[in-house]
Amino acid sequence: MELHTSVSAASEEFFAELRRRNYTTPTSYLDLVKTYKEMLAHQRGIVPVKIETYQGGLQRLQETNAMVDDLKATLITLRPEIDKKEEETQAMVVDLEVRQAEAAEQEKVTAGEEAESRKLFDAVQGIKKECEGALEEAMPIYNSAVTALDTLDKADI
Repeated sequence: MELHTSVSAASEEFFAELRRRNYTTPTSYLDLVKTYKEMLAHQRGIVPVKIETYQGGLQRLQETNAMVDDLKATLITLRPEIDKKEEETQAMVVDLEVRQAEAAEQEKVTAGEEAESRKLFDAVQGIKKECEGALEEAMPIYNSAVTALDTLDKADI
């Protein structure tokens, strides 16, 4: 403390003689100024990086907005075509439902015809078996008759 008071008294004498002021600064204030300068230097290194990052983000946002605007314009120009295709699709769905109903009716008719055809086929199979059975009985007689004919000569007639 005596050091500070003696420096203060010497500063007053200096002022009285030369008319120039001399100030004494406490160490804590000097430490504060030193810390401030260090933090300022540190922030001066960080801030440009952040600015560059934000500018990059802003640029990407602008590019994205431009792309969105292009897509909106494309959508607006294609909207009539999309509506037309949608109407065609709806018409095809209705047509498909009608055709499906017709196909279901045709399937019912076909199923009935199939049952009738199956009955007719079974009846024909029965007749075929009967005919084959009769043929099996007649074939030996036919073969013996052919063999008997082969034994005849002109002279026999």
